[in-house]
Amino acid sequence: MDAIIREVRLTLKNCVMAIEGNIVMTPAIVDAIDCFFDAKVPYSWKYDSTGGEKAWLYEQLGIWFASLGVRNSQLTRWITNLARPNTFNLGGFFNPNGFLTAMK
Repeated sequence: MDAIIREVRLTLKNCVMAIEGNIVMTPAIVDAIDCFFDAKVPYSWKYDSTGGEKAWLYEQLGIWFASLGVRNSQLTRWITNLARPNTFNLGGFFNPNGFLTAMK
């Protein structure tokens, strides 16, 4: 989770800096900006450099961010309680749709 949040933060920061003219606008930044304009999730947020999946595979940006928020709040609750929950939604660890359904 920390790696995904770091990737999102870095991408957004680089996009802002490139638009302001502080850094060179690379093809990766242009692709990310195009994805944001189309309300899609950038490739680098879903896959690593080898093409392996590193995050959930939603196509729409709003749903992807909602899932990120839900997952982050769940992990934060676990950490602040310093205890493992009595039950787990195993489908939520592997299937993002199952995760969001169980959290409602």
